[in-house]
Amino acid sequence: MWERWEPINETGGGMASYNHIMFGSIGKWFYASLAGIRADSPGYSKITIRPYPLGDLKWVRAYVRTIRGVVSSSWTRTENSFSLNVTIPPNALATVCIPKMQLENITVRESGTTIWRGESFLGNVDGISSGSDEGEYISFVVCSGSYSFELQGNLPAKSEVQYSGLKISEKIIEQNKPISISVNVINLGSGSIETEVKLYVDGDEAASKYVLLGAHESREITFTYQFATTGSHGVKVATLPTFYVNVIQPREIFVFEMLAMVVLVVALALYINNRPSVLSGSK
Repeated sequence: MWERWEPINETGGGMASYNHIMFGSIGKWFYASLAGIRADSPGYSKITIRPYPLGDLKWVRAYVRTIRGVVSSSWTRTENSFSLNVTIPPNALATVCIPKMQLENITVRESGTTIWRGESFLGNVDGISSGSDEGEYISFVVCSGSYSFELQGNLPAKSEVQYSGLKISEKIIEQNKPISISVNVINLGSGSIETEVKLYVDGDEAASKYVLLGAHESREITFTYQFATTGSHGVKVATLPTFYVNVIQPREIFVFEMLAMVVLVVALALYINNRPSVLSGSK
């Protein structure tokens, strides 16, 4: 079986390639996605190892035989740690990316030596030239060799903030007309807390406000926003469900267009009723 089901047709088409066996991509997914082994240049002179801890998967081991030697990636994880062992073949350079798993106050060690703390690369290990925070991963540039990384951190604190009562000031929302969008924010905890409240429009962050709440305090937060385009738009504040609104043209423009349409219809009716009759025939 080859890459696709359909056979060669009369014009010679129907197959994308005869160089790929059926379901071969599934095998690649195990080492390229779960273990994260990928070639960044021909011959694996540059490599990226970027594992993906999918779902409740606890461990993965994989290797790839290359022209330079074996590239391997083996990882395990717990609730607050991620361990990654990698091997990079001779004459190759690699970027090793360790998933942060939404942990906070992160520390990364290589064979017991701390190379990353908080938001800073500390170095201290031969073969590791740099480190950087790439959002969901901490990445290190390493040369050939074997490395044993361990990332540890704290689980994020559970939110003590609750949101309710999304309100929009206008029932009829017009294009480019400012409206008010408000929500109630409640601190369920017994101490003061500062939280960021975000407004999303059509999935994108549109505005945010920081609010300081005392113990068990409730406060209404209001955003001012205007829609640049007409049609249906999704409005979401913090973790509340998305609320959909319909934005129309400004009423004065709408009324003008309706009047113009009425004038056009009247003019057309008058023309039809008053146009001269044309008779034709043979003498």
